[in-house]
Amino acid sequence: MRSLAFTGHRPDKLGGYAPDNPIALKVKAKVEKLVRKAYAANVRKFIFGMALGLDMYALEICIGLKKEFPDIILVAAVPFISQAQKWPFGSQERWLWLLSHCDEIYLVDEAPENPVQYREIVEGWSEADSESKWSAVTKLHARNRWMMDRANFVIAVWDGSSGGTANAVSYALKLGKRVVCYDPFTDKTVTLNG
Repeated sequence: MRSLAFTGHRPDKLGGYAPDNPIALKVKAKVEKLVRKAYAANVRKFIFGMALGLDMYALEICIGLKKEFPDIILVAAVPFISQAQKWPFGSQERWLWLLSHCDEIYLVDEAPENPVQYREIVEGWSEADSESKWSAVTKLHARNRWMMDRANFVIAVWDGSSGGTANAVSYALKLGKRVVCYDPFTDKTVTLNG
């Protein structure tokens, strides 16, 4: 089954935390077009890193499209169980709601090859110890590699700056993946082939 992973910026690089800010709306519209194009090319599995920003935008879009395309499979790649623990309450609720709509959930730092049940996340996430900054960054990079390893294609919402998205794109290209990069500030889309 052909699969596609998403990587991209957090809200601070996408116009802010208001979900209806102009940059976020532009990103969502573009991502929906790219997902529809991927579906037309027989991509059926979509992989999300569950972070604030692009990851959640893309998952929300795909949940909406699942009504139209019921054969798509939504996969959550959770880097560690306490991922959302330090987020504002509304973002935590949104994270849990999004997870509840995924067909498969992988807890990358504990069960990278075996899906876990949603209830396991709910029961464990709020009680888990929060990760140190160093540990969290290491696990976020491991999650990105896990996603890129399992995807045939990648959509990156990326302005070319350094950071986690740049690292994910670089890793995907090293694996020979096709990466569609969209920069919401220039409104340019470029396809890179590894």
